Amino acid sequence: MAFYRSSLTEIIIPDGVETVGARAFGNCSALKTIAIPDKYVRYDNYYSSYSNSYSIYNMPFAHTGWWDLQENGLIYINTTCFGYKGTISALDTLVISSECKYISCHAFDGIGVTSVTLPASIKSVGEEAFGYSSLNRVNYTGTIDEWCEIDFKDYHDNPIYHSKNLYINDELVEEAHITTATEIKPYVFYNYTPLTSVTISDNVTSIGDYAFSDCTSLASITVDSNNPNYSSQDGILYNKNKTSIISVPKGISGAIVLPNTLTSIGNAAFSSYSSLTSITIPNSVTSIRDDAFYCCSGLTNINFNGTKEQWSEIEKGYYWKSNVPSSCIVHCSDGTDIPIKEA
Repeated sequence: MAFYRSSLTEIIIPDGVETVGARAFGNCSALKTIAIPDKYVRYDNYYSSYSNSYSIYNMPFAHTGWWDLQENGLIYINTTCFGYKGTISALDTLVISSECKYISCHAFDGIGVTSVTLPASIKSVGEEAFGYSSLNRVNYTGTIDEWCEIDFKDYHDNPIYHSKNLYINDELVEEAHITTATEIKPYVFYNYTPLTSVTISDNVTSIGDYAFSDCTSLASITVDSNNPNYSSQDGILYNKNKTSIISVPKGISGAIVLPNTLTSIGNAAFSSYSSLTSITIPNSVTSIRDDAFYCCSGLTNINFNGTKEQWSEIEKGYYWKSNVPSSCIVHCSDGTDIPIKEA
């Protein structure tokens, strides 16, 4: 509350500012003019025990002369939406302005509406912007490529994490054909259960963490062979040279054969893949990281294309085999069978 109750009449937030504290300008009754940069800035607000959520009434510019001039409804400054002033029915649809680029943190945290329409102009969504929401429908006026380039700070910030649906042109997105996007940002499809397949063109040069995590119906990710940074095999996403796994679709089941170029099986790569029954690991693998096969309750066979000695030389992380059935066997190509407890 750096300027709380000050006599300021005008404030200009410069481009270099990254965070403005909750109620920083609270009770500045003379403050009527506010200018903020055309970029994402974290505008904090307080948690309200009364509403059991973060309240727009604690945002940095609430309870100022400017605030008093704002009518009930969606509150904007420049291209940033701060939330909703007043009350709104759960039956109403929030329709974000087509000029809006940024949604502030906690903007709609705990708000009761069940539907939101986001414009193609959206570039960034702040922390917990839709936290504790009751959303059951998300409409988007842009394309799937534009959706992939939205910057979500975490999975809770993505409204489809809450709604479990995304409608583009009134059609539920079940297949994602990504053709013009150059980036797939983190969390864009996190825990999006309707998604069944993804195709990625050679234009995509960057894929963010958790972009396709916990998509329980996703059975296949296919990458154009001309893509400079990524590749795919049997529905699994790898780096270009297939030395490391980027993403394993949660809907994959049965037997999996990993490529002979693979050098590492990363943290939690197959964690909780209960439908995985068998996996073939090449002798090029030098490490199996933490929780790699954690809770793979259906895994009964690990086929290793190498000797028992080579298997023992693989660096294995903590809990890499936790909650794998005790009946699971590692079958080495030299004819040695190793019970999972001894592996």
